[in-house]
Amino acid sequence: MLTLTAVVGVHAQWLDSSPSDSNYNDPANWVSGTINDQFVPVSGSTYGWTASYKVTFSGTRELPGDFVYNNADNVDFTLEPINGSVWKFSSASPKIQILMGPDNTGKNFTFGAASRIFALDLAGKDLTFEIDTLIRAGAAVDKPEQWQIGGGRDIINSYAELLNVKNLNKTGVGRLRLYKASAVSGDVNVSGGWLDVNAAITGANNINVSGQGVFFELLASNTTDLLDAATKINLYSGGFNLAASASQSVGDMTLYGGHALLGNTTNAAATKTLTLNSLDRKNFATLSLNGYGYGTTVIGIGNGNNFIKVTNDANLLGALVGGGGAAGSTTISVIPWAGSMMSGDNELGNTDNSRWAVTDLVTYTTAGGFRRLLDNEYQAYNGNNTVATELGGFTAYDNVSLNNSGTGNVAESNNALWILAAGDHTMNALRLGVNGDVNRYGVTSALTMTDGQKLTIASGAIIGNTLNVSGTGVISSGTNPFIFQGRSSFSNASTVTLTNDVDDVTDPNAVGFIAANVGSGLILSGSNSWRGMTVVQGNLSLSTNGIASRHVLPNSTELRLDRGGLLALNHAYGHVRKLSGTGEVRIESWGSGGLTVGAGATEATGRTVIVGNGGILAPGDLSGDYQAGTLLVGSSFLDFIIDSDALLEWDIAGDTVSDQLQKLNAATGITGALTVNGGTLALNYLDGYTPIAGEEDTTFTWTLATGFASVSGDAANLTISDALHPDWVLNENGYGYSLLFDNNNLILTLTLEAVPEPSTWLLLATGAGLLALLRRRR
Repeated sequence: MLTLTAVVGVHAQWLDSSPSDSNYNDPANWVSGTINDQFVPVSGSTYGWTASYKVTFSGTRELPGDFVYNNADNVDFTLEPINGSVWKFSSASPKIQILMGPDNTGKNFTFGAASRIFALDLAGKDLTFEIDTLIRAGAAVDKPEQWQIGGGRDIINSYAELLNVKNLNKTGVGRLRLYKASAVSGDVNVSGGWLDVNAAITGANNINVSGQGVFFELLASNTTDLLDAATKINLYSGGFNLAASASQSVGDMTLYGGHALLGNTTNAAATKTLTLNSLDRKNFATLSLNGYGYGTTVIGIGNGNNFIKVTNDANLLGALVGGGGAAGSTTISVIPWAGSMMSGDNELGNTDNSRWAVTDLVTYTTAGGFRRLLDNEYQAYNGNNTVATELGGFTAYDNVSLNNSGTGNVAESNNALWILAAGDHTMNALRLGVNGDVNRYGVTSALTMTDGQKLTIASGAIIGNTLNVSGTGVISSGTNPFIFQGRSSFSNASTVTLTNDVDDVTDPNAVGFIAANVGSGLILSGSNSWRGMTVVQGNLSLSTNGIASRHVLPNSTELRLDRGGLLALNHAYGHVRKLSGTGEVRIESWGSGGLTVGAGATEATGRTVIVGNGGILAPGDLSGDYQAGTLLVGSSFLDFIIDSDALLEWDIAGDTVSDQLQKLNAATGITGALTVNGGTLALNYLDGYTPIAGEEDTTFTWTLATGFASVSGDAANLTISDALHPDWVLNENGYGYSLLFDNNNLILTLTLEAVPEPSTWLLLATGAGLLALLRRRR
């Protein structure tokens, strides 16, 4: 018999070492006769099971707390009811928490039975499914919402009808499959792994999907109307996919920043369409469109049997750029912030969430919806043992492909474009390194510029795979931002400059550069001068050595790291005016470098971030659409310094919820200190939230920075600014804001005076009235 650790009270454990079909309701089957729905052995232990098990239960019961199943045995588990069983929960926000099997193996937990009626009645409460939420010992993860060490992701197969749910939440890297109807009055929130829907979800206001690698999928084979037409779909870098064989019409979809995914991917013989009521793009979001063609390796949106259309599409038609050529022409207009990728590739892997990659430019028409460009819609420069010797041969609005389309074993190194002709040259968009195989990637392209020539990519769209740029020229995106999407890397030599003419003078929030590549991402060198914000939604690396070379990122740019975005400084130094977002800034363990934020800030030296004079630090999203968010600092940084005249813009979204600066776990031999020497902390309350005093003095506490090994300076050096509640800042009676270091965390506390009860107000009002009357008589 195992000795159990009491995590939540006394945990239940099977007496029988091989319960092939034991009764869940029978106390005789549990240690000490206790049934409390917490099945958690000692950490790292197992029950000793060697085969999959089914446990039966019957009747209606109310669970005293959460339902937790944690078993390290390499077995599946089934809880099977009799007809008509109903479970209720006494806890205010119950959870169903599953962690199964060895680290490298995903197991199945089956909840209910397909042929039997079983319901979870939440009575208006939130319900959370946590599947593989805990990252197991030894796991090295960059994006914990996606990856599990060794691919060990568990699955809950739920045959329970979900009744009277307020908000339905899915967390953890595992998969939840809902096979019965769900009635939701609030939102469905997916912040990790997958949520597969095989039956209708009714009543939901919003479907919110957050994080690259996170999916919401419609899977029911022949069922239409799986979602209400009024349910809005919001992608915060997440993915929404129609994997069913029947067409679906859904409501309004909004891309709230980051690099999102929209797919229609089932390999079905019949034509199938995903129709959105509208598609709105905010915060410079980019989009990977996934499609699948039946019985062919030519995969693309609207090419084959799968289509994605938008009913109200005026904004998409307005987003088209290019020469306006007809279908089949090389000047066909494209949407520069979207691209196409086949679904036949792996959904996720431990090194590359490849379905978020794209390999083809896309166009859009009202009649056909989205469609990837066909090969004859590119002006192609092929690597078929020949090299294009100059840029001539196409118009200013051609979409150009450095495309190895030969039918034999063509040398990939010959897939190249040389710019030798005098003068400036222009193309509309550039597609890279597609070799026509089923995975549509793998070719390395070369672009060589000589004699200081200039190439303008008018739409700003560069899409596809590895491109190495060399020479002494200039690449411009004209008046549009650079938008990089693809699987692998773009790398420019130190003598090649990236520039544009984005009007960031009249629009300070204009974007000049978007890095949305997955895989190895972008590798930038040299001294670049694009205008506008730099947005990182994928992977961006800076590679120039030396403290003197600080213009790989223009020092006037604002650097924003969207969720899933990674800036790797390695041996490079960056100098920007503002650092914001919810991604990660990192130095590899073998690297050096640093980041300076603020025109007048002290220049950062090795492995340091300095936010100083003129610099702005703003975790979370600029518009507040993400609500409060966390900005990650990679483990190899030594110090994060907030210096004098720095401005910290911080959002507060709930009684304990605020933006946060978080240092990831320290690498071997590297600690990391947070130093506060001065600056101003400017507070902003989101969505109308404001703290409210109770009948007694009320205290609110927010953690603003965490994960650092040590702190220095004084938290009180930060001046607090709250434009909405200046009296809270200026109060001199012991109430109001205070900042302090607590266990190396930066903590903000607000204490508000008690609100008098109504009877007290009446007495005060009566006294004031009598006093006024006496004054009048005098």
